[in-house]
Amino acid sequence: MKIVAGQPHGRPDITPRRSVLAAAVCGLLTASAAIAQSSNVQLYGRANLGIDLSNDAGRNAYFAAFHAAQALIFERTGKIAKTHQGVQGEFYRLAKDEPSIDKNFPAFLSQAYNLKAVADYETGPDSIVPPERAAVAIETAGCFIECIAGLIQQA
Repeated sequence: MKIVAGQPHGRPDITPRRSVLAAAVCGLLTASAAIAQSSNVQLYGRANLGIDLSNDAGRNAYFAAFHAAQALIFERTGKIAKTHQGVQGEFYRLAKDEPSIDKNFPAFLSQAYNLKAVADYETGPDSIVPPERAAVAIETAGCFIECIAGLIQQA
């Protein structure tokens, strides 16, 4: 963290500066760390469901799958996919040639992104992720993580 001139009241500039990339270069980012993060996010999603926060649960289902997909991409290619589109595209490319990955998982990653988009950007009557849909997404994210973790352990 650094103090930047011109910031109101000398507030620190806390924007991440390629922290994921820096961690990878330093050898601190590993696929297993990304899987651990993915599992944690899925647990947050389950907790969100337990207190009727279906938008948060849907968003966390997406991020759980997103981090698992990042883990596989990093494990297989050594690359860090940083954008939603980049992760989805690269995961699709890797998944199509991997018989151990459920053929529905690439589509799930895209569909779960839609849950995140509803939670983050929609307004009005369509701005709520139905609890049933969030619950299914959390369960699917768990299967997604389990599959990717198994592939990474085999490597």
